[in-house]
Amino acid sequence: MNIISGAMFPWESSYTGLETSPGEKYGKNQNHITGDIALAAKMLWEATKDQYWLREIGFPLAYQTAEYWASRVKYDMKRDRFVINHVMPPDEYHYPVNNSVYTNIVAKINLLFAKEAADILGTKVPKRWTTIAEKMYIPFDDEHQYHPEFEGYRRGVKVKQADVVLIGYPLMYKMDKQVN
Repeated sequence: MNIISGAMFPWESSYTGLETSPGEKYGKNQNHITGDIALAAKMLWEATKDQYWLREIGFPLAYQTAEYWASRVKYDMKRDRFVINHVMPPDEYHYPVNNSVYTNIVAKINLLFAKEAADILGTKVPKRWTTIAEKMYIPFDDEHQYHPEFEGYRRGVKVKQADVVLIGYPLMYKMDKQVN
């Protein structure tokens, strides 16, 4: 069993910062919010290039959230990839799912931003984080040339939120032009 470490942001919180979402289903498993907040920090850094902010706020946030992802992933030997199982993606109609394409990509971005920030500041992060990011499992259907919302998703199944659209924007995940 993995021991979860680092910083995980709550889905809903009170003034204390503690999770107040109703039940484990939402609060414990909408992990993508942690990556979303790290993405916002990355976007702020890219817009401002404020090194004081990066050193004092951005990097500590990126570091702790990357540490969370590094403790949350599991290595899948068959795939030679890191996976994130048992999550609720932005599409709340489906829970629990394994390998939400949105969650896995936002976690990958978070890990890479922590490394980028460390390089800028002349510090280090665990080498394992780059390995995890590079080997993060990103679901893709080769036959139909599209990213399914999560492992086991079937085309045509009703969704609440367009998770796959979100990987194009705001995540800006690079895809070939022919990918649906």
